[in-house]
Amino acid sequence: MKKVLENIKNIRELRGYSQDYLAELMGVTQSAYARFERGATKTDLKTISLFAQTMEMNIIDIITYPDKYINSKEVDTQSISSEPEVVLQIKITGDKRDEMLRTVFGNKDLEFQ
Repeated sequence: MKKVLENIKNIRELRGYSQDYLAELMGVTQSAYARFERGATKTDLKTISLFAQTMEMNIIDIITYPDKYINSKEVDTQSISSEPEVVLQIKITGDKRDEMLRTVFGNKDLEFQ
C-alpha cells in the first residue's frame, strides 16, 4: 500500500495541487486528506476510488503509476472482444506458493506445466 500512497502523493504534486485544494475537491478536510496520503489512517478502496475520480484517472493507473495499465485513447475498440481477457501474474516461492495455490484453487489436484 505504501507504493500506492507514494503514487497518490506524486500525482497530486505533479498536477500542482496542494493537499488543501485536493481535500476540498474530494469533500474531506485537509487533515483527513493528509492522514490518508501519508497512510496514518486505514486506506480503503473507497478513498482511493474517490481520489481517482477527482483526478479523472482509473484506479489501476494510480496503482501502476507512472505507467498506464491501459491507455484508452490507444485502444482500438473494434478489436476488443465481448469477453475481455484478464491475466494476473504473481511470483511466489516456497511454502507461500503452495498456500496461495490452495487458497485460489482449493484442495483440488492440479497439474502445472
